[in-house]
Amino acid sequence: MESIKSMLELVQALLRDAERRSVRKEAVNLWLKMLKNAAHDISDMLDEFEVKLSQVISRRTFWIRIWTMLSKEEEKTALKDNCRKLETTVLDFFNKNGWNFRNRLQA
Repeated sequence: MESIKSMLELVQALLRDAERRSVRKEAVNLWLKMLKNAAHDISDMLDEFEVKLSQVISRRTFWIRIWTMLSKEEEKTALKDNCRKLETTVLDFFNKNGWNFRNRLQA
């Protein structure tokens, strides 16, 4: 990726130099225009790649943090306890409203 960026910087410097020199040959100007368009396309692709890469890294960091929290034994125990409390609350609600709900959640 760094080599692509370096090459792109070199191409952009060449383009700036050519614009300063005001090249008069039509074929050279056409070639420079094509090179400029390609440089813009490559620059856009690199920007898009960097954005997507940062999103992937961000998501991965999020899930690593979540896994780290859940991998601690005390967090697992707390999660199970809270699930049991939720189950009890839901079953009480069902029973108070006349719903017969016999299945339990598996821990």
